[in-house]
Amino acid sequence: MSQPRHRSASAARRMGDSFQDLVALNHCLRALSPVSSIVQIGLEADNAGNLDDIVVTTQSGDANRYIQVKLTVTPEPCNLEWLIEPSNRGRSLLQRMYASYQRIRDPEAQAELVTVREASTTDPVFGRRDNKTGRIYDTVAGDPALLRKIAAHLDASSEDALSFFESTRFTTGFSYTHAEELVRARLEHRCIQDIDTVIDAARTVVNDWIQSGIRTLTRDAIRNKLGPFLVDRTPAATLVIEAIDRDMATQGTDVALDWMWAFPGNNPFERRRATNNEVWNEDLWPELTKAASRLKQAQGGTIGVGGSMRLASWFAAGAALTHVSDTEIVCLRGPLWSSTDTPAGASLVPDEDIDIDQGTEIAVAVGITTSITADVLADLQQKNTPVKRLYSLTPPGGSGNHAVASGGHAVTYAQSIRDFVRDKAGSKTTHLYMATPAGLALLAGHLWNHTPPTQLYEPIGSGLGYEPAFLIGRR
Repeated sequence: MSQPRHRSASAARRMGDSFQDLVALNHCLRALSPVSSIVQIGLEADNAGNLDDIVVTTQSGDANRYIQVKLTVTPEPCNLEWLIEPSNRGRSLLQRMYASYQRIRDPEAQAELVTVREASTTDPVFGRRDNKTGRIYDTVAGDPALLRKIAAHLDASSEDALSFFESTRFTTGFSYTHAEELVRARLEHRCIQDIDTVIDAARTVVNDWIQSGIRTLTRDAIRNKLGPFLVDRTPAATLVIEAIDRDMATQGTDVALDWMWAFPGNNPFERRRATNNEVWNEDLWPELTKAASRLKQAQGGTIGVGGSMRLASWFAAGAALTHVSDTEIVCLRGPLWSSTDTPAGASLVPDEDIDIDQGTEIAVAVGITTSITADVLADLQQKNTPVKRLYSLTPPGGSGNHAVASGGHAVTYAQSIRDFVRDKAGSKTTHLYMATPAGLALLAGHLWNHTPPTQLYEPIGSGLGYEPAFLIGRR
């Protein structure tokens, strides 16, 4: 049997350089966002020792990142033994990182090792690493014998060693493919069509910077070189919300919200009910409005919204990024419907008008993909919701999965829902139930202005009725 061929040193080096280019490109794309705190990026920077591959300098208050990129072509795990074993140059990788960290003397420095090696689950250090932050600080700090061993290896005091680990993260399992997928995700968020061509061109630009000896790139320089690869409808910034399932898109987004904790269940189909009724308005809505406030740094631009969530959350995201704040939005899920699309097609039409006589407020059932009038009526009556009338809105051609023909048609429908509520509700609270595509719910929330307080609802299962979700205040 023939033995597998080992990559030559030059082949491995070229592959490592290409990997480093991809990681650098990721940070360059981050710098293009108006919500990014990045002011410049260093490539093979001077005076950073072994943490010189990529240096990300941020505005005051955010940590500057000094990144060492390690591409290995062998499958060994990332563990303490690998970090402290002597290299061909004598000192271990951990010793070189520590010496470089000491040399930097940046009070806002965060060191980072990016490696393709997977963290060893059996290692006394990496087996207990904080997978979310990539830090091993707690593990080292909690084991005095381990701390003494590592401090002695670094020829450092325990206090200095802990200070180093407090500011250092280990990004493991970050493969060449992973780096490329992250670049791809960032470009997908920007609605780029020919992604492969753009990636090739952008990588060439980054490589040319390095080859020509350019070591420091300001944000403006990055924008001047990479900006032409982006298109007119490119979102200036992106928001991704994980409410019922994990979404790979969070890796390349500007702002990511993790709401999975609020919806218990083993899979997205089970994650329908919130842990309690207060979660919607006391936890999720404040977090959403805080994220929207940050994203409004992109005023005058377009915000891309994506993720895995149900309709009330899509509507709420649009309402938080309201059109009156001088922003536009595009839905990153589905056919990229945008608030900049020109209205087209016929409006929704009132299908039914049912007396409830349980109060003074109104309920509106929007049945785009399917009719929900009977279910909403049963829920209103069962819960004695203080509603006077129930109105049903449906497409002129009837409900169905293809009832919305285009982005412009979605804008028309969103406007007609808003206008109908304005006309019928007056100042009374509207109870809004929806069966629509995600993009339409997002657009409806975005255009929801000059409207009364609106209570949103989510279905909790076939025959189980609805649960109150977000209460959107008077617009």
